[in-house]
Amino acid sequence: MNGVVEVEVLGARRLTRLLIGVLAVAALWACGGDGGGGGETAADTGAEVDTGAADTGAADTGAEDSGAAEDSGADAPEEDTASDAGEDGGDPVDPDDPGRRPTPTQDGVGEDGADIMGAPEAGQARAGRVLMGRGGIGGDPDWVECAPGDFVLVNSAARFCVEGVTSSTNLFFDGGRLVDAEPVGVEPPLGADGRDRLHVSSVFLDLMTGSANAVEVVRDGTAGPLAVVRVTGRMEPVMYIAGVLGPFLFQAADLAIVTEYRLRPDSAALEVVTFATNTGDRPVNTGLGDIIFWGDTLSYVYPGSGLEPPNGAGPIALLGYGEGVSYGWFSEDPVEPIALPGVDLPAVPLVQPPHMIQPGEELVLRRHFAVATDPAGVFEAVGETLPDHPLSVPTVEVALLARSGERAAAGARVAIRPITDGTPGEPWVEGFTDENGRLKVRLEERPYEVTVVDALGQRTTLELDAPTEGEEVTATLPAGALIQVVVKERRGEELVDSPAKLWIGNQESGQNELRFVLRGSERIRVPAGEWLWTASRGTEYTFDSGTIEVSDGDEVTVTATLEHVMPTPGFISGEFHQHASPSLDSEVSLEQRLLANIAEGVDFAVATDHDMASDFAPIIDALGAGDLIASLVGVEISPLFGHIGAYPIPYEPNAPARGALPLAYKDESGEILNYQNGVELFAALREQGAGLIQVNHPRGSTAYFESYRWNGVDSPDTASEGLSVEFDTLEVFNGKRMDDAPEVLRDWYTLLNYGHRIVALGNSDTHTRDRESGWPRNYLPAAIDSPTEITDDMIVAGVRSGDVMVSASGYLELGPGAPGEEGAIRPGQLIEGASVTVEVRAMSPPWAQLDRLLVVRNGVTIDVLEIGAGLEELVDFDSTITLEAEEGQDAWFHFLACGNEPANVVYPGREVFAMSNPYYLDANGNGQFDPPGPVIFGERDAVFCD
Repeated sequence: MNGVVEVEVLGARRLTRLLIGVLAVAALWACGGDGGGGGETAADTGAEVDTGAADTGAADTGAEDSGAAEDSGADAPEEDTASDAGEDGGDPVDPDDPGRRPTPTQDGVGEDGADIMGAPEAGQARAGRVLMGRGGIGGDPDWVECAPGDFVLVNSAARFCVEGVTSSTNLFFDGGRLVDAEPVGVEPPLGADGRDRLHVSSVFLDLMTGSANAVEVVRDGTAGPLAVVRVTGRMEPVMYIAGVLGPFLFQAADLAIVTEYRLRPDSAALEVVTFATNTGDRPVNTGLGDIIFWGDTLSYVYPGSGLEPPNGAGPIALLGYGEGVSYGWFSEDPVEPIALPGVDLPAVPLVQPPHMIQPGEELVLRRHFAVATDPAGVFEAVGETLPDHPLSVPTVEVALLARSGERAAAGARVAIRPITDGTPGEPWVEGFTDENGRLKVRLEERPYEVTVVDALGQRTTLELDAPTEGEEVTATLPAGALIQVVVKERRGEELVDSPAKLWIGNQESGQNELRFVLRGSERIRVPAGEWLWTASRGTEYTFDSGTIEVSDGDEVTVTATLEHVMPTPGFISGEFHQHASPSLDSEVSLEQRLLANIAEGVDFAVATDHDMASDFAPIIDALGAGDLIASLVGVEISPLFGHIGAYPIPYEPNAPARGALPLAYKDESGEILNYQNGVELFAALREQGAGLIQVNHPRGSTAYFESYRWNGVDSPDTASEGLSVEFDTLEVFNGKRMDDAPEVLRDWYTLLNYGHRIVALGNSDTHTRDRESGWPRNYLPAAIDSPTEITDDMIVAGVRSGDVMVSASGYLELGPGAPGEEGAIRPGQLIEGASVTVEVRAMSPPWAQLDRLLVVRNGVTIDVLEIGAGLEELVDFDSTITLEAEEGQDAWFHFLACGNEPANVVYPGREVFAMSNPYYLDANGNGQFDPPGPVIFGERDAVFCD
């Protein structure tokens, strides 16, 4: 017998109990909570529930047969499977309003459903399979996931995309999740082709989810008002969490999970109903919910509670908002936010308090996901969909118009706070003004404080006493001034358009604006005042700067002139570790990240987003920037035991995570496994086709060497089981973690001393716009005239050669001979003899200086040369140095040049250094390199520019 879990409302409490006991034993995380017992539950579901899973023709979920009637074959809604009363003999289910019961399947509905391209007329809704393209979804290409094989539900107000059985990400093993949502019938923002900003929303219970054994159109909207897509599956771990923490922690209960996505005509809200059926012989204590991944391109607020959720279990609403779109999640059932201790994910989990589901019983969660261009549309959808919801209170629509002088203030951020007893509370609603400077909101007739901050950082606050329907409120800010910066590169007597990084700042207000100039010109609107501007193009170029005073309404032009003063013939520079919006912890678009690399003057950029393959190549083509930069497809795999870069890797645009290796996987028997250690992970990456494997930031948090308790002094064989040194490159310098550089430098020295010829690199690990790509950067050999000639194989070969130099505002030109020349003596080579004389030329641009040159043998600093010719000089040292082994013992040598002062204008406060990779001396003449073994590091050894 299928029963329904009947529950009662409990007092306010927070749910932080999930798996705490098991996880504490595993010592993987720590968190607090008040437990919560057996049958503790929240509000009465008010209906009996039968999933009707056997009705669907989907893969068997293990649930009992629902007793559905045979398909009558009739077209009219009243003639189809609405007659199914379920085996409990209850009332027939209305196919137009199934409520908390499964939707009867429409007779004769095709596998592909209805045509979902174009917007249906008013009074219609449609559901169908995506056969080509993106199913009509538009928006930032970094975020639009909809693909052939997925399903779209669309009406005159909104368009939603639900994955087919295949997941678009490496967060989950399979699909069936809501991945895209955008309003219909509105023009996209300027320069965009749509408004979608959602990443994914998924069923969530006990740190697990539901699988997608089958995804199908149940009703396509042609035989009644309702369009429905159903996902049928079972309880299973979330792939990302299982990959990070290990699948042994997650023992899925015998629960069949069925989720229906229902769309009604003209509604901006998608109804989502999940049925969890206990198909086992033991009670299951759980609560249904959702985990919503906004990513970092959206902000969110709990209406009336701000960033903190309301206290206690209750119907919660969540507003997610970005420029041009607003989302709302609101539940009919009591839910609570929960924490994800030990798992670093930008996600919002909201779940029911635990319910005890007896064998044969079902638990139901009914919620709604709304999309509109502004918060007013979201709140209107709440009122229309759930008249009894706490947010469905009498409101009036108010239009806020933000103006900068006589100009519409597009993209201004608005926060509206209710005033109680004269004191503003937490935000009721937040949002951004559209391209016309307008934001529509729905407010109760009570006092509010309205704060508006425009794109220039200018702020104004006003009060609304009692807003009225249709009222238009204007917030006026200063007009500001328009500065056009023209950037040129001097080539002899000629001035040509140049890329640049452009900073403009106001010392009085502390406001700064960063822009990336692709070719020659950028227009920036700023508040009135005195502004300092700086244009630069990375290590090899001069910079230009100036001060300009502007008043409101001014339009002025300034010209910056740069010069390429430090060429690096025979070498190209690149960045091997950086993030953009495909990483859940970055809000920077792929285009902006690429432009940042161009502005910094690197020759190639590797896209290395967390657990997602990314490709800059289409953006390079779209921008016509192939003469400025090349790219590689890469990834940063992010298990708990360390972050591992891999590049180049295959890019598969329609595969989950674009083809990136998942953290967990299922074997042929369906058992869930994850990569337990570096040995397994590196082997899998090699099998996938990764050209190079890199260990990123190996010390500190999520650190590879720390995870295996390697002390960095003894042989890596002394580390815990699972540490593999079968990687190609080590990120010795990480731009976010320069304090770790001395320790990682020592680690690298020790690896070399034990015979592991691993190439040292330096990268930015940037996640934000203001953290520079290409600081530090890497130079490797490649004889080219243009980035258009750079290939993946060329970069892999250059790194494997070992002739790689890490640069942070400094450069080491080494000789004799260039890479590939006969008789050349280069880093990475095995050089016969007990000594060798090499040429060293230390260089820095006229805004930085190298002051010391360290000569290192087997990790021990054997000489420190005082160098430096003055800040304005390019060459800080130019001489020969003889490298000598000791007592016929093979030895490796490298150079580290350091500046006493940080770089100034171009990289303020950043260290100045350059470091070569090793030369290898075959002092004993046996034709191979015999590593020296352990050494005792002194006070000045394995130090970084102290």
